[in-house]
Amino acid sequence: MLIKLFTYCIFLGSVLFPLSAFAKNVHGISEKNQSYFDLTKWNPLKTNSIELSGKWNFAWKVASLQKAMRNKTLIAVPGSWNTFTKSPNGYGWYVTHVTLPDSTSSPLELGLFFEKTYTAFNVYINGTKIHSCGKTGITEDVTIPMVNYQLVKIPNRLLTKTLSIAVFVSNF
Repeated sequence: MLIKLFTYCIFLGSVLFPLSAFAKNVHGISEKNQSYFDLTKWNPLKTNSIELSGKWNFAWKVASLQKAMRNKTLIAVPGSWNTFTKSPNGYGWYVTHVTLPDSTSSPLELGLFFEKTYTAFNVYINGTKIHSCGKTGITEDVTIPMVNYQLVKIPNRLLTKTLSIAVFVSNF
């Protein structure tokens, strides 16, 4: 799953036009052995999207966010958990931290773009659930996947200098 952090600011009725659709992709800098993106040098007014590609913490078959936050197993994003789990079926957390530039304290709008997904997932910023795609679960009988591109606005009230981004994924 490719995940991009982007700025957007053009609204027309209920239609959202992400500026990132017109920007060249720029990759965030992920530390070699940790799940952390230092975007302090990112100028969102010049380049309005950043791919959060790199190492993320991964917690396989962990249901709680609190336990997932303590997990230090690293996995490549985008990528497949099959390289770690050897199974396409199950559930788990992808967690990373992003340090934003000081300019994000201005009225910039930030969001996350998820490329086309074939699963169910929930997105959390700083521990607060901000989006659901499909219905997540820890068993096949309760999980309902959704196939869709996802454009998720990060509420301004959750914007801090360092963001904790967690994605709970269930795939059955």
